[in-house]
Amino acid sequence: MGIAVGLARDRRFDEAAQEERDERARQRARSAADRDSEARQELIGELEGLPVAEQIQRTAHDPACSIEFYPTRLADTISDEIIEAMDAETHRALAKKLKGRRRGPWAKLKWRLGGSTLWNREPWDL
Repeated sequence: MGIAVGLARDRRFDEAAQEERDERARQRARSAADRDSEARQELIGELEGLPVAEQIQRTAHDPACSIEFYPTRLADTISDEIIEAMDAETHRALAKKLKGRRRGPWAKLKWRLGGSTLWNREPWDL
């Protein structure tokens, strides 16, 4: 691989990483604004009526809100069996939402999903 090819690849990785950071920042801003809203309470009520696997799937695939928008008790209720039964797309989406979590229930879930092995520059092979 030539230097130009390597630099182009690195530039694409950097651009993709910046897009992810921007997306997470938008999600965090919306989540913070809606943290005490009636809509959040309604969402939590809806989630409580669903099985845990469906709750986490819905959480993972929500493009509008960050993981902090959801109750942390959800992170504690996800068993290893649910993680093992999770389809690759949901696993990847959840891992993406958990990126950057360092403490608390969501960080513990991140490590149970695969921890730091998810964050290298290679395409995720989950």
